[in-house]
Amino acid sequence: MANYNNLTMKGSGENKKNSYLHKLIRNGNIHKIKLMLPSIKDINEKNDQGYPPLLYACEQENNDEMLELLLEQENIDPLAQESIEKQNVLHILAFKGKLFWIVKVFEKFPDLPVDTVTIDGNTPLIMAAKMDHIDVIEYLHRKGANINHTNEKKYTPLHYAAINGYPISTKRLLELGANIDARDDRKCTPLMKTCSWNFLEICKILVYNAADIDAQDSLGNTSLAQAVKRGYTEVVKFLLQAGANPNITSKDNYNNIFTPLISACKLNNIVLVKILIEKGCDVNYPGNDYSEALFQCIRVGFYDGVLELLKAGVDLCGRNPRNRKTPLEQAIKFNQDDIASLIQENL
Repeated sequence: MANYNNLTMKGSGENKKNSYLHKLIRNGNIHKIKLMLPSIKDINEKNDQGYPPLLYACEQENNDEMLELLLEQENIDPLAQESIEKQNVLHILAFKGKLFWIVKVFEKFPDLPVDTVTIDGNTPLIMAAKMDHIDVIEYLHRKGANINHTNEKKYTPLHYAAINGYPISTKRLLELGANIDARDDRKCTPLMKTCSWNFLEICKILVYNAADIDAQDSLGNTSLAQAVKRGYTEVVKFLLQAGANPNITSKDNYNNIFTPLISACKLNNIVLVKILIEKGCDVNYPGNDYSEALFQCIRVGFYDGVLELLKAGVDLCGRNPRNRKTPLEQAIKFNQDDIASLIQENL
């Protein structure tokens, strides 16, 4: 029988060092795979991207018969099934939601580590959480997977469920013991992440399960601040109704200080301005010297915002600490004639 181990293939205009078995797997040629398997010297030989045949087969569509054939081979080494990204068969099968084959792998290799990590620190359970494969999450958890494992970004499976808007996965992960206030590398909790993506249902699930609604990230942003900055009205309403503090301050990358109201004024968002004022946002922050919300309105020509701030008792006599101008002088400087007239009428 022919020796196929040293054959290579070419494709897409570049040389690809693949065994003939890899080529057959890619083409789905089951008949030839069956014929050549008895002659294979190294069933774990990798191609140029680090994929041994079993891992390569996991990547293919309609691969059930191929996987069955390869798993029957006595010398298959699950610890060798690792690509250059350090993914093994469990990572790929979990990402694809192939529970049946994950079970088969563990039946053949009962001592296979369930929390093996990729080069980015992802476990199979994290891969399943990224794609909302609840049955895989549950099975891996039963096999002992760490429900709170963090990858290189410090994301947990719950972070991925929250970021991607998966309500059932979010609930199940919490039931399985996920840390609801886990912090990523920027100190963001799953609640902050889901509010950044406007997933109201996930926001409600997390808040109703006692997530820290006023937790702050590395810049001081709360979940409310994240939602306001992106103009997510319904999320903002819910968070305020649930008791979020509207006066917690945060910073931007230039060290400027914001409250949610200041952010809403900067965005020229009258709906959010009204909601935040109604819920007790301090219109005169930082107080004493000046109202940053008022000066933000003046900068962007936000007449309706100024009007709402006036109704709420904003101080018109403070001075901008950067140039010592009053609100009226600032409005004149920026040629905001309507705002200047409105301020003058209320002095």
